[in-house]
Amino acid sequence: MTDNNNTDQDLQEYPEYISGRLVVSVIFGFSIIMIAVLFFYWKMQTGPFLPLQKALDKQFPGCKPLVQGGQRKMHKNTPKILQITMKVEFNPIEVTDSSKKYVNTVSQFIASNWKLSEYDELHLHFYKLNPEKKLQENVFKQDVKEILSQKESS
Repeated sequence: MTDNNNTDQDLQEYPEYISGRLVVSVIFGFSIIMIAVLFFYWKMQTGPFLPLQKALDKQFPGCKPLVQGGQRKMHKNTPKILQITMKVEFNPIEVTDSSKKYVNTVSQFIASNWKLSEYDELHLHFYKLNPEKKLQENVFKQDVKEILSQKESS
């Protein structure tokens, strides 16, 4: 009989249960807020580079460019980097004369259409999609001063 009294006391200590509708509503509300935060963050991260992104897409059709730039916040005194990711039709892993020419063409186009002097380095990330095969990608890093001096000499 003593056990029954303890059980009644234990049940009285628990709070009332929260309804399932409230839990589901909170989950949906939280997910909508998180989607809005991610959308806002992405717009703030890539928004300033949208004109360059559109210009690259117009000049190099089908390249699906993604432009990002800035300096790493956690590491002070690091170079300012303009990073551009583009889809290409050639194998970017094999560095040939034609791929070097393409890198120079893209670099000069960027120099003529963007405030490149605000950055220290230009990183061109080229990738090629191969159906049912591994992605081929390569990064071409360039010093902005060299690009601007080539532009002035041209």
